[in-house]
Amino acid sequence: MFVSKLFNASPIVSDGLQRYHRDVTRYDSDTSISYAVTDWFSLLAGFKLQGYSYSDYIFLVANPVRSEYNMMNYGPALGFGVTLHVFEGLYFLCNLNGVFMFGSDDAKFQYAIAFLFPNRGSFYSYGGTAQGSLAYIFSSINTTVSLGFRYQMLYCHQRDVAFLEFGGKYDSIYGVTLSAVYTFHLTR
Repeated sequence: MFVSKLFNASPIVSDGLQRYHRDVTRYDSDTSISYAVTDWFSLLAGFKLQGYSYSDYIFLVANPVRSEYNMMNYGPALGFGVTLHVFEGLYFLCNLNGVFMFGSDDAKFQYAIAFLFPNRGSFYSYGGTAQGSLAYIFSSINTTVSLGFRYQMLYCHQRDVAFLEFGGKYDSIYGVTLSAVYTFHLTR
């Protein structure tokens, strides 16, 4: 699971708007089960959960207006993985996944501007994830430690707009990954 906290405080001057501040939290979780078809090829099936949560403070000339916004989407993921042996205990792993998610977003406003915007929307998104890593297997403890890179891109379609219009836009995340996986066998 990936969680990040972003802070943005930037002054904006436009039509009486004096200052604007937004605190954003993003969460992203991927859960999957793999089935090894061969020693080097596996099929993946899983579930993805992703979302954003933030609060705004817009300081108008007369008074501050506070809003809260939450977005969550979730859905199934399918993909495959390739494992290539580099040398004793060290492997190169590559996984490609596709995902289709359903989501909703809602906005809550303080003071009189609440009636200007609907407060619930719906959307769907689809995209994929690519991940490559080097993994070392500690066979004595059935544990694999890997270090790699991950890139995810989603394309969003809005059905109903709550407050933010993000339909037709891409949402991407990328970065370094570090994991430890304990393996067990149900049958031998």
